[in-house]
Formats: sequence, structure tokens, C-alpha cells
Amino acid sequence: MEQKIGVWIDSQRAVVITLANGESSLKTILSGIEGKIREEGEGKDYARFGIQYTNNEKKNAIKHQIQAVKFSQDVVEELNGCEEFVVFGPAQMKLELKKVIDTNPIIAKKLVDVIPADNMTDKQLIAWVKDYFKN
Repeated sequence: MEQKIGVWIDSQRAVVITLANGESSLKTILSGIEGKIREEGEGKDYARFGIQYTNNEKKNAIKHQIQAVKFSQDVVEELNGCEEFVVFGPAQMKLELKKVIDTNPIIAKKLVDVIPADNMTDKQLIAWVKDYFKN
């Protein structure tokens, strides 16, 4: 049973397209990565304590990075048991996913390519993956 997978990913969701025995299936994984959060009544991006100023920019960047790694690990779990796979998508998230993939040598050797791609419908995603592995 030869199983080939295409992973379309951006910062909001990943769509795992599995091709096996002439059949195709889709699975969507939501990222849970939070965007910019504004508290009610918040006016400035910093707080003042006496003569010192502080902001939450570094804390929010670390939180975003942790959420991105967790999301990437969730996607990598879906890749177990495949022969080969390709990663494609519009944003930087595909490169974050590749970093996580590179930490697992068994999965990393199955990675065929990382390709930039636009947003697509589910049918377009399936067609793209079928066309990619046909060639």
C-alpha cells in the first residue's frame, strides 16, 4: 500500500491530503496560533512603571513561536506511515514545519520538496497533489 501525502499549510490551518490505492482523503488541522491580542481598554502597546517602560512584544513573540512548533508537531504526527510527502503553502509556516521535520531523520528522508503555493479550494488541493506525484 503506497501512501503519498501532500501538506498544504499556513498559519491558520494545515490540510493533509493522502493518496493511497487510487483514493484521496483530506484532513484539516487547525493551528490554534493566536494573532495580536488586545485587552479591552488597552490603549498603548507598553506600560509605564515609574520612569521605566515595558512592552509585551518579546513575550508575545515567544508565545507565537511555541504555538507554531506545537502546530508543526501535530502535522508531523500525521506523516507517519507514508512513503513520501510534499509540503506546500503560501506563508512562512511551511518553513517552520520543515525545521520540525528536520529534527526527525526518519520523517525528513521522506520529504520530497517544499514549494510555495497560493490558497486553494479542497478540490484544487487534491488535484495539485495528484498532479505533483503523477510527474
